[in-house]
Amino acid sequence: MFTTYERPSLEDVMVRRSDATHSPFSLGTLTVSIYASLAPSHKKTAGTTSYELAQTVEQHLIMQYDISAAITTTAVADMTYRTLKRFDEISALQYGASYGIITSIRRRGRPSTTATSGDDVPELA
Repeated sequence: MFTTYERPSLEDVMVRRSDATHSPFSLGTLTVSIYASLAPSHKKTAGTTSYELAQTVEQHLIMQYDISAAITTTAVADMTYRTLKRFDEISALQYGASYGIITSIRRRGRPSTTATSGDDVPELA
């Protein structure tokens, strides 16, 4: 006996790039970008891990956004960063640095620290 498991997919959803062009969502492209960001400690299982993380990102995007309209590359990158941050902080930092999500801030009396998207940046008085 065989059973199937169906799940929603973004394969028919367009992704709007920053230059206003559109391209179809690609789970493969997302998997490759996650694979490139994985820390060395995950390299033994990087292929499987990056694919499973990409599927997790896809499911979170489906739950959070209206998939009848285009999703922005910023939304995909932000969700990928958040997913990686829950999985492995170093991999998330690598991904964030590659896709411009990480910004560096300086505070008086402290060495340079790394801050992520606006949610993680503390209010400066």
